[in-house]
Amino acid sequence: IRPSKQTLRIRAEFTDLLTHHNLWAKHYDVNFNEILAVQDDIVEKIVSSIEPLVERAEQERSLRKSDADMTAWDRVMRGNWYRSKLTQADNARAIELFKEAVGIDPDLSIAWANLSLCHWCDGILGWSDDPHRSFKESDRCARRALSLDDMDWLAHAMAGLTDMWMRRDYDSSVERITRAVDMNPSSSFARHAAACSLEFAGMPEDALSH
Repeated sequence: IRPSKQTLRIRAEFTDLLTHHNLWAKHYDVNFNEILAVQDDIVEKIVSSIEPLVERAEQERSLRKSDADMTAWDRVMRGNWYRSKLTQADNARAIELFKEAVGIDPDLSIAWANLSLCHWCDGILGWSDDPHRSFKESDRCARRALSLDDMDWLAHAMAGLTDMWMRRDYDSSVERITRAVDMNPSSSFARHAAACSLEFAGMPEDALSH
């Protein structure tokens, strides 16, 4: 933080402590009389900027490990790396890794939530021989994740999508996915899910804001 006569320069940096590599840096110039009004906005900008970098760094770290050394968390990070490629084969590999993760740690909600997302992708993208079964499995995994951690934003988003698609319960879907966006407003997936849910619920104007 560097103050001058009328402004305050706030510099934020994000560094990998293991490699000492600077992953991200940015500065913000703020008038003294605006600091209280903009501090939440600055925090949100910082968090939304570094979140994908944190996940990418974790994924890259997991890829450098041998299979024998991987923890449940490493499997989740590597699974996310495969899932992000958005191909049928990579999604299948991601499912394998998430299943291995919950096999090691059955209470790891993030693994269940990501497993839900993979099964959803199988169903919605036409990769499954039995889409109904894929959606059912997506729903089961989402509910399992929520039972373990009610603060898991992805679990709320996935439960909201299955409420929308399987039950046509649009009120519940909008409520769940709105909570996911509130918990992680920087997530493009949460906002995509919110737009879908609001559109299905007959609120296209609200969907456009996402």
